[in-house]
Order: sequence, then structure tokens, then C-alpha cells
Amino acid sequence: MWSAEARQDIAATSRRAVPMTELLGIAQDSIRQFDGADPGFLGVV
Repeated sequence: MWSAEARQDIAATSRRAVPMTELLGIAQDSIRQFDGADPGFLGVV
């Protein structure tokens, strides 16, 4: 929805479910880049 392609033809834009492990992995990678700490399995709580 945020890409230029999606804004051009929103009806043709498709989305899919993303596994929770993928979302948590992205969050962990981001936190490691920001402060270098390992956030653990469920992130910083």
C-alpha cells in the first residue's frame, strides 16, 4: 500500500499474510542495528 506501484493501481495491489517469525525477525534485526542489544525471543517488553 505504501509503494508507488500500489498507489498507481490500488485495485491490482495484492497483500499476503506474513508469518509472525518473519515479523519478529525484522524487529530483532532493527533493534540490533539501533543499539546493538539482543532483544530476545519476543523483543523488548
